Amino acid sequence: MKIIAAYPCLGMTTILNLNKDRCINRKFDIKRSVEGLGSTASERFFDCCAEIITLQYRSNPYEIMFIDDNDSLIKRLGNDPELKRDIVLIYPNASDWNVMEEYLLRATEFYGAAWVKENLETELFLLPDRIKYFRNEGYDIRLTNLVQKHIGDVYNLPKGFVAPYEEGF
Repeated sequence: MKIIAAYPCLGMTTILNLNKDRCINRKFDIKRSVEGLGSTASERFFDCCAEIITLQYRSNPYEIMFIDDNDSLIKRLGNDPELKRDIVLIYPNASDWNVMEEYLLRATEFYGAAWVKENLETELFLLPDRIKYFRNEGYDIRLTNLVQKHIGDVYNLPKGFVAPYEEGF
């Protein structure tokens, strides 16, 4: 099983909807879930999320598990070398302004300007450092670009998966 954490608007929901019997969404709505929790409770929350993902990774028949793109969660999962080997992080190429401009336009069209402002505005400035950090830590990083805009463009989905944005789709 591969564990994929991807930025919004890269095609995860569509892949899930087209391949329900072969992949699972293991997202926890982390931002809302930790709201109001103290640091000890937040740490416990992330530990529990990592335990659930690990349990499902070791026992489920799915080929891909999508998880939250959250540093605390990814780092916890990365403490297990077996899981770390199977984690793929997919981001828009933050070092290419044209890619980021197109990505922001797409995200704004999909989610709306208010959502982008609340959820991505600050995050995007931190993205180059996040990519560098996880790359230096040995994670499998895939970057989208102006031609390869979606998960299925930068990650080879298992044989027989239906990918959004394929020719003829």
